[in-house]
Amino acid sequence: MPYRALPLIALLLSTALVARAQDSLTEQLDAELRGIHRNLAEQVVEIVLTGAFQLDPRFDAEPWSLHLSGVVLDAERGTVASYGRTFHEAERIEVRRNGQLFEAVVAGVDTHTGLVLLEVEGLAGQTRAADWTEQTVEPGSLLAVCGGNPDGAFAMATLRGSVSLNRGEHRVRDALCINLGLSSSDIGGLVADCHGLPLGMLIRGYEERPGEQLSPSQLLGQMFADEGVPEELLLAPGSGRHRSYALPGSVIRKAVERIRSQRTVRTGWLGIQVQTLDADAGTEMGIDQGLIVVRIFTNGPAEASELQLGDVITSLSEPEAELDELGAFVRGNPGGTLRLNVLRETTQHTIIITIGERVERVPHGPSED
Repeated sequence: MPYRALPLIALLLSTALVARAQDSLTEQLDAELRGIHRNLAEQVVEIVLTGAFQLDPRFDAEPWSLHLSGVVLDAERGTVASYGRTFHEAERIEVRRNGQLFEAVVAGVDTHTGLVLLEVEGLAGQTRAADWTEQTVEPGSLLAVCGGNPDGAFAMATLRGSVSLNRGEHRVRDALCINLGLSSSDIGGLVADCHGLPLGMLIRGYEERPGEQLSPSQLLGQMFADEGVPEELLLAPGSGRHRSYALPGSVIRKAVERIRSQRTVRTGWLGIQVQTLDADAGTEMGIDQGLIVVRIFTNGPAEASELQLGDVITSLSEPEAELDELGAFVRGNPGGTLRLNVLRETTQHTIIITIGERVERVPHGPSED
């Protein structure tokens, strides 16, 4: 073999060894990521909310559905935490796990953070509870994010920093701000460290628009207008077009404690949504005031009565009370009888409804993290 060929052979051998080492490292990293994903996927579920909305009583209600994520807090009891006020508008809440659907009900809501607690029937043994780590992660740390949708997000991202989310007298300190964009189906998913140890729960994603300069209050209006929290947003320094936010595990634990310490009360409900009749429409119909029925909920007390969409409630004859006292009377008289005077097109009707009963959790008072 010519002497001059030896450097070329050595170069080829070293290149092959480097490529093999890179392949081995890639395979090892890929295996570790798959392991983290499997671990986190056992601790999250997909949540499916369904309902119907009706803007005009002349037309049929339009069905809607929304997919979110949830973090398993108690695998045996089927307790799941998620986020958002859309739960109150849903007529049906289901949890999807391993291709199966399980019925879920709202067990409580923490008004401090917006966290929603669900109880899921039949979920025991299907999942594993998240075990929040107490460790502190620094800005720039690598995080893993996992949603509950099997086809949804599993991604690695960096921690941008922490934010303070304020709402009136309440404050959630040290919420996580992450350099990652999200879809709505990822809300309620897990945030973990690079080893797969859970750190928090995703609550919102945001994408900056090119050239847009927004103040913290303007950012608030776009990000949290539908969620109700917070009223002030203090952004951590940094740049990047995508970001999302997560409640840390310590905040979630306190929110769950507050929900479970709430007292339960029996309240009445009708299962309807009404809108105040405007003055022009009232004049045209020949009445001074009225509440127009724009929605009747499935399996509610009103559905079992003769009340119809588009009916205008003009007064109460039992009890003898003002129309604006309807809500307070219903809430305070579960199981009672309600007699409504209703205008349907040009005909007056009297509708009798037995007020339904449900149990709600009521906070004892405000608290602060």
